[in-house]
Parts: sequence; C-alpha cells; structure tokens
Amino acid sequence: MQAISVNRILPLLMILIFSCKDQKKEVNIPFQDTKEEAYSYEIYSQLINGHKYLDYVGLLPPPPPKFTEEFTEEDFWKEHDSLKMIFKDSILKVAISPVLFNLGKEEVDQPIKKGVPKELYEKLGEINEVNLDLDKLSYDKNRIGLSLLDTIRNTEKWKNRFKASNVILSYSRVAFSRDYNEALVVEGVTSSKVDGFSTMIHLKRENGKWVSASPMNKGTKLMYKTLNLN
Repeated sequence: MQAISVNRILPLLMILIFSCKDQKKEVNIPFQDTKEEAYSYEIYSQLINGHKYLDYVGLLPPPPPKFTEEFTEEDFWKEHDSLKMIFKDSILKVAISPVLFNLGKEEVDQPIKKGVPKELYEKLGEINEVNLDLDKLSYDKNRIGLSLLDTIRNTEKWKNRFKASNVILSYSRVAFSRDYNEALVVEGVTSSKVDGFSTMIHLKRENGKWVSASPMNKGTKLMYKTLNLN
C-alpha cells in the first residue's frame, strides 16, 4: 500500500476519534450507490484483517546487537518462533470508530504523490461522513474481536477504552475513481493515549481484489505525545 504521512490530518483525526461531544454522533447521509458501499466495506475489511495480535500485544523482542556463542542467531529464531506459537491463537481486541469521517478540503490540501490521481485527493476532501455498519464488515473472527467504539466522553467505557481494546481504528470515507478501479482512504490507528498514527492508503482493483498501488513508505508512524485525552 502507498502510505503517506499526513501531519495535517492528525489533529482533525484525533478530534474525530475522541470527540468532546456528550453524545454519539448520528450521520444519516447514505453512500452514493451500492457499488461504493460494497467496495468500501471490502477495503475496510481488508485493512482490518491486516492487523495482527503481535503488532500490539506480546511484542517479539528484537535481535541483540551482537550474537555470541551462548546466544546464537539460531537460538534467537528458535525463541522468536516459540513466542509466536504462544500467541498464535490470541484474539486482537479492536474497537472501531462508528463514523466514517470526512477530512475536509483543507486537510487534504498537500502535494500529490506520484501515481495518485488528483481526483482522489479532491474527492477525499469533499465526500460526506456516514455511519459504519459493523455487520457489513468481513473479518477473521478467529483472530479479531471487533466492536464499535463508545464515543461518549468521560463515561467508564471511555475511560477504560484502552483496557477493553488492544487497538482503536478509524477510517475515512473511501474516495474512488470514476471507474471504481482506484481508491484512497485514511486509516487511523491508536493503541494508547500517547501512541498512534494515521496513514493515507492508495489502492487499485485488480482481478476482483484490492491491492497495494505501491510499496508502503517507511516512517508513517507518528507519535501522539502531546494529546490531551484524559
């Protein structure tokens, strides 16, 4: 996937995820058509399925700076594989934001990356928000436990959101090309009050499936060290 760091997206993204409103936001504007809705849920499902338990919990230790006779590289990989086996059946608890957000034109006003059509950037800033329907997502229930994020601030559920979930995900509406063969979407990932990132992802549809338009750029994780989420 082409992942583009979006510094300007972060403040708005966190406002959308962790709204200060006293009640859940209701959005009644529907998808443009059935194809947009079906393809959007294909993409959301694919992105959700890409998250793994070991990405957030029971993280595997990195290799030592130098191997020794007492602890060889072979020993490291044996330990690595044994830890993977311990966590292989663990369920990743995911809370997902109930609203597919709109970034607004100003938030996507940035240099267009090579290979990403201009129309996708424009649509990403224009399309309206809609509610997420959890029942329309297809994900591996043997690996992922999915629930809607309770967005009512300062309730017990809100205060314990990171205890109840390993990771919180949020998504923008998907911007599609006119022929529905390309798409652009923003994914927000938060694993604690001070740790998270947002990524803009460019996809193409090939042989009935959504695939990466280009390799993911490095350095897309942006720490939320200055967030006031208490």
